[in-house]
Parts: sequence; C-alpha cells; structure tokens
Amino acid sequence: MTKLGARALLGVTALRSLGAAGALWALGLAPACAPKAQPPATPTGVEPALSPILPAAVAPLYALGEIVPRDPLVRSTVEAGGLPWVESLSGAAGRLAMGADGPPDLVSARWAATRAGYPYDVQQVIVGEEVAGGYPTGLAELIRQKLRPGDQIGLARARVLERDRWVVIIGRPALQLPDFPREQRQGAVLQLAADRPGRWTLVSPVGVIHEGALPVAAVLDLDGEWWLHIEGVEGRLGLPLYVDIPTPASSLVGDAPRGLKGPQDAEAAVLQILGDVREAFGAPALQVDPTLRALTAHPLEALQAGQLDHGAAEARLRAAGFLVGPSRVLSCKATDAAVCMDSLLRAPDARSALLDPTAAVVGLSLVVSTEGLALVLALTGG
Repeated sequence: MTKLGARALLGVTALRSLGAAGALWALGLAPACAPKAQPPATPTGVEPALSPILPAAVAPLYALGEIVPRDPLVRSTVEAGGLPWVESLSGAAGRLAMGADGPPDLVSARWAATRAGYPYDVQQVIVGEEVAGGYPTGLAELIRQKLRPGDQIGLARARVLERDRWVVIIGRPALQLPDFPREQRQGAVLQLAADRPGRWTLVSPVGVIHEGALPVAAVLDLDGEWWLHIEGVEGRLGLPLYVDIPTPASSLVGDAPRGLKGPQDAEAAVLQILGDVREAFGAPALQVDPTLRALTAHPLEALQAGQLDHGAAEARLRAAGFLVGPSRVLSCKATDAAVCMDSLLRAPDARSALLDPTAAVVGLSLVVSTEGLALVLALTGG
C-alpha cells in the first residue's frame, strides 16, 4: 500500500441507477439469463462485431478531455440523445465496465474518475449488458431522463464474456476549474481559479485544515495525500492531490467488504477501514474504548431521528472526562460501511478528525436495517 502520510518539508510548516448514497450495482440492459435475442439494429455504417474502443482509464491531469467518442457504437448513442459526453469521465466508465475496481458502485466510480482525471462530482452510475456489438436501444433516452442542466456523462462499453457491458457515469460540475496535475511536488504552491465564487478547504495528510475564498492559494508543504474540497452555490467537489508520491492503484476504501450481512460484520468493516486509513497516513492505531462506545448510543438514536447535534454530543464526551486531544463525533448514513466511510473521508472536517494523529481511542454505535447503515463514531485523545 502506498503510504499517504506526510513528512514536513524542511524549513516549512431493468436498469437501476445508483444515487448519491450508493447502492448495489444495477442490473443489465438485457437480463443475462434471458433467452438469446437477435442483436438489435445497429446504426448505418457501424460494424456490429466491432470491438469496443475504450478511453484512457488513467490520466495525469484533472481535465475533461475530448467530447466525441472514438467508439462508433458509443458515438451513435451519444449523438442519438445529444448527450454531453466527456473523455475523462468515460475513461472511468470504461474502467468500471472492465471490472477493474470491483462492483461498479459510487465508491468505485468516484475512484475511477479520480484516476481518469475527471475533476467534478460523480452523481450516479448505470450499468447494463447487451449482446456483443448490439446497439443499446433506449439507453440514450434513459440517460436524458436523469440529467440536470450542466451535467456531463461518461459512457463506455467493454467486451466481457462475449457480451458488451455498458457503463454510464453522470457527473455534475459545481464550477469550472482549469486543467491541473493530480500529482504535485512538495513545496509547490497550489493556485487555482474558478469561473464563479466559492470557498475552498484543503486537508493535509496529518489532518490540518487550510481554507479560504476562491481562488485557491496554498503551499503543499507535506508529502502524501491532500484533499481539496471546493463548495459553490451550485454544489461541491472533492479531489485528492498526491504530493511526492504516485497516485495509488486503489482507493482508501477500495478493498473493504461491500454489502451488509449484519451489525457485527458492519462494525468489523468500519474498524478495518479506519485502521487501514490511519496506517496508510502513518497515524497511530486507535483502541476501542467501552465507555466511549456507550456514549455513542444516544447520538445514534438522534441520528436515526434526524436530530443529531454533533456539537452537543462532543460536549458530552468532554463532560464524561475525555479531555485529552480531540473530542469528535462523526456520523453517516449509507448503504454499507464502505460508502459510509468514503463519505466521511470526502468531508473536510470528518477527514481531519479521522487522520488526527493525536486521537487515541474510538467508540462507535451502528444499526443495520433494510435502508442500510447508520453509524456514529467518536474519537478522542483518551
């Protein structure tokens, strides 16, 4: 595993789409076990058996790339629906279609988008199958029904076991950024302007938060993974930056178990992710504290009722004697532990708490239901 922690620079301090909460991967355009059908009609001049042409799945820059697909079937689908296709997001779609990052859920899609250089938020994933070389009738219309003004799509197909797997990723730019490299040198000054006002937050590899109004201007004075969060009137985006280290092959939660089998499995998955994350960043391992665990029970009930006050919950930790170091309460609701923890790592304040090297103990409470996972984490210095 690539170490994402830091060293200081010397002298410097039918189809189902997957919504924002994530879900199980979508079923195919044509059921895999259905009777073999005749290949759908293909556009004039397109060879049905033509092998897929996939956009690049890895790129060094955060950039949109080309706007016209090279794959003739993909191009026909895009043109039929007047779809806002972009190359980098389509590189991510192709990576998911090839099965490179596990199940094609939002966690995998967001990581694939990072690797392919797509700089904006990923909203939905659609996955389906068609006969090899078959035209995906109705797909363009389905995509258009899900698009909001300004949305972009990644669309690619890959040949898998003599069928074509089609993947659609819907992206949503909150603002426009110039092209810039994902990997930076230690000591570099990150300078980014945007096409509209907003605020930026940058979380260092040791959890220190830097923030301000756009444009971004910050010194990347530690090596490791930084997190850039930008929020504007029309939405937000979050991007990792890698300083003096290569972009990792997998995300922080990429190897975590997916799905929910019960509360014990869910808790084990949360603790596994938490341990892996802190190890990757060089932060000390956390010990589970029974008293701290008990103090998360009431906040969990409040979370389920939609009434959790994080500030009040943190004040109760301090009143209970947890006065050393941070006293942080984090919460999330999602389909499983991987999606839940991924959402926390994408939120600057929560990410800062999870990486805080002065944290020593953790307590957690969670509940698993048909709606997914609800989780409350408490971290303190002991």
